Amino acid sequence: MSMQQFNQSRESDARKRSKSPILDQVLRGGSSVSFNLLQKTSEIGEGEKFFRRRTLNETIIFKYPNFDIEIAELQTFDFGAGSKLAQISKPIETAIFIPVDTNRLEDGGNAVYMRQHKFQDLLYHYFGVDLSQKEEEDDVRKLRIIDACPTLDPFLLRAALKKEDISVNEHYFAISKAEEREVKKRIEQKISPIIEFAFKRAGGKQSDTRAEKFVDAIWDPTMSEASVFISAFGLKEGQIDGVMNGWKGVSYYQYLFSRNARDLKMILDWFRSPYSRPADASAYKLYMEGLEMHKKRVFTQLERLIRNVAEVFADYDAAYTRFLEESDPKPLRDFYSTAESRYWVLGFTCSALFHAVNLVKRATRGHPHNRVSFEEMSDLYARMQATLSSRKPNDLPRSASPTVT
Repeated sequence: MSMQQFNQSRESDARKRSKSPILDQVLRGGSSVSFNLLQKTSEIGEGEKFFRRRTLNETIIFKYPNFDIEIAELQTFDFGAGSKLAQISKPIETAIFIPVDTNRLEDGGNAVYMRQHKFQDLLYHYFGVDLSQKEEEDDVRKLRIIDACPTLDPFLLRAALKKEDISVNEHYFAISKAEEREVKKRIEQKISPIIEFAFKRAGGKQSDTRAEKFVDAIWDPTMSEASVFISAFGLKEGQIDGVMNGWKGVSYYQYLFSRNARDLKMILDWFRSPYSRPADASAYKLYMEGLEMHKKRVFTQLERLIRNVAEVFADYDAAYTRFLEESDPKPLRDFYSTAESRYWVLGFTCSALFHAVNLVKRATRGHPHNRVSFEEMSDLYARMQATLSSRKPNDLPRSASPTVT
């Protein structure tokens, strides 16, 4: 490698490290927090686009947390009546990232925040979307549905759109038919005894047709069979949509958490191993104490989040087992009544954990024994801490609203 190439490589590494954590999540945060319409639209060529408006298809939609508590600091997730977690209301927000240069996304850009003041004016100003025009309704409906979801995970986002009879080019959802069948199978395999219980409470008999419709009601809460489920468990009619969406969300994240369990364990093991000590630690003796404190703080948050998420799923399984073995629906009813709140919390925590895994993998890739330098380690811990924080990020892209009055 020439000296010029070496210097260029160092400059490139410096630029990567200087990029804000939130921009890193927008560009590389995974499908749960980032929906790269710009890339997906360019891949389909002349195919059907996600939005009618071309300008909207040249953006990246992303999610960011805005909790009033620090989730990673909680010793346990309490969803009991009156608890802070049980009272949360859509604490994950949505923004539309507008790159300054679509060919150089690393240069950053501005964003339109969907819950900000004069959002409708901004839609018109930056994207030409006029809410007074009927042909714009589909685009606006899609944006509202996206904002109402705790996550941009393809499986759950597509289910939310289908529930509203909105069909979208499948290329925008990176989920195979086989994976979709596996997820649905995981969710539906617990249904049979619940169906039998619901129909018995409703005074009717179970049939294959009714059972099939009940399963369909999981994916479409507007079906009458959904109300049978709600009444059987003593829940309120107004809870149908929230309970069904929450149930799907919790079940889906249980599937994802199980699938990613090996990677999560690997990251915890890496933190505990001597390989998480910088390869050039001897050159930074005066600063190692501070780095070790930062490492301990990040590891504690990571370990706590993993434990608390696992406990949510353990609570679900315990309630379901008690329902099966003791015919006691109360624990399951209590769980369902808080399913929507759990869904929003899991939407943040699971996405944060999976992104943290990717951060470690990216940082250590290509390094002997996964050992990186002091500077790289410092940068990694800073990014992980930002990722695991449930507070509103302080480095969000500048609001694209200066010219709108």
